[in-house]
Amino acid sequence: MVARLAPLHPTKIEKKLKRLGFSLDHVDGSLRYFVRIKDGKTWVVQVHFHPEEKGLDVITSILRTGGISRDEWLNA
Repeated sequence: MVARLAPLHPTKIEKKLKRLGFSLDHVDGSLRYFVRIKDGKTWVVQVHFHPEEKGLDVITSILRTGGISRDEWLNA
């Protein structure tokens, strides 16, 4: 069975990002900015911390802007 991406609550997204080596850089209102330096490149991801789950479009955007592979995300 193939694992699939699923909507997640912002706190679970934060936990996954931290497991993947991201650290909280700063907070601007309801936005939290996470940073990771990998292979000499700086990756920045922003996550809106509102109480609702983030959909697949948001998860996919996080993967793209953070330089995270689907497998990395699912295994984190």
